[in-house]
Amino acid sequence: MRCFGVILPAIAGLTIPAAGAGKDFTGRITHGGMVGLGQAQYSPVTCAYACRNAASGWMIDCGDSDMSGMDGMPDMHMSMPSPQCFAANDPYLQTLAWCIKTRCPASLTMSQLEAFWQLNVAGRLLHPPTPKYSYQVALSHVTTPPTAVVNSSEVLNRTSLVGDWIYEAQYGSLAGIEMNVSLSNQYT
Repeated sequence: MRCFGVILPAIAGLTIPAAGAGKDFTGRITHGGMVGLGQAQYSPVTCAYACRNAASGWMIDCGDSDMSGMDGMPDMHMSMPSPQCFAANDPYLQTLAWCIKTRCPASLTMSQLEAFWQLNVAGRLLHPPTPKYSYQVALSHVTTPPTAVVNSSEVLNRTSLVGDWIYEAQYGSLAGIEMNVSLSNQYT
């Protein structure tokens, strides 16, 4: 097991930063140690990452997608929305904001949530596009709280709840990754 932690980064061409300032796996600057040893990938906003992962699974319309060749519909093809699409799509931003509001603990500060929002709405890119709205503004645009989950085969065209099952699956996998990396780094 010890060899796995040492060999895998070399095989994959990854570098693991030394304690102190370094870069995470997206190339963003991090501080406070190696992931799992003083540096967390998702904590303390694991709930927000789980919301982002769950909400990004819906099809969203930004008017720039090629719609040709989808199974069962020869003239339709859905591709992954661009980061710019995620950063600008109202139903997605409002769904994500509502999920964060209802799923994250009240102990998280607004600055933690806004920092997550600014860097992760469009994915974990080194240079993400700026979201159309801040977290607080997106949340203020939810004038009527959603009461239903949009069917996963539909285009997300309104604010939706994130289903319990998908949220819990995302949260559990992120927490599991965090725990495994932490345990692995203790033995390498």
